[in-house]
Amino acid sequence: MLDANVLASHGKSTTVCDTKPADPVQPLPDGLLSLVLWGTELLPADYLELRRFASLQRLKVRTARHTFLVVAPRDTPAQRESAANAIAAAIAPLPLREFEFYGSLTRSLVRQLGVQPGLRKLLVNAMRIPSLDELATAPVLRTVQLFESGVPAQMSLDRLRPLTKCQALVELEVGGSLIFSQGDLAALFGEAVAVTVRVNGK
Repeated sequence: MLDANVLASHGKSTTVCDTKPADPVQPLPDGLLSLVLWGTELLPADYLELRRFASLQRLKVRTARHTFLVVAPRDTPAQRESAANAIAAAIAPLPLREFEFYGSLTRSLVRQLGVQPGLRKLLVNAMRIPSLDELATAPVLRTVQLFESGVPAQMSLDRLRPLTKCQALVELEVGGSLIFSQGDLAALFGEAVAVTVRVNGK
């Protein structure tokens, strides 16, 4: 088991790289199409290096720093927010089509996702889902999956209402300790959007 690893897809090939905190993504080729950063030792400043992957279409990232010797994350909430804000700056020039994010969803990251021109699929797993007003401007966003792990529940229908303005949206899945039903969500979004509600993972 790697202490820190990056799973990267370059064309049809797949590479697993043991990364070092001092230079975590430098060994990876510039032409990556898909990149997974999971269980790494990346610091907020390290995420800015993602900007050199000018062809990157799919990105999956978990900001919590773990090692195989430490089960619990070592990051403070402020550090996770800094990582999310750095990711927002890093993805701005990238042609992302799919983005999976596990961390603290900040307003700056929501804002950037809302103007990402080619983003079609979004998955977010966070303690709290903030206001999504600025995500409503995403021009081609078709699939959204939102999972809130914090308790008590805060993800309400009003919190999700801005997504009704996403003109390309056809699929929405939400999960967590929710205070509404699938019927409530379906009534909000209408027949044009297929909705799924998972209460505590069920």
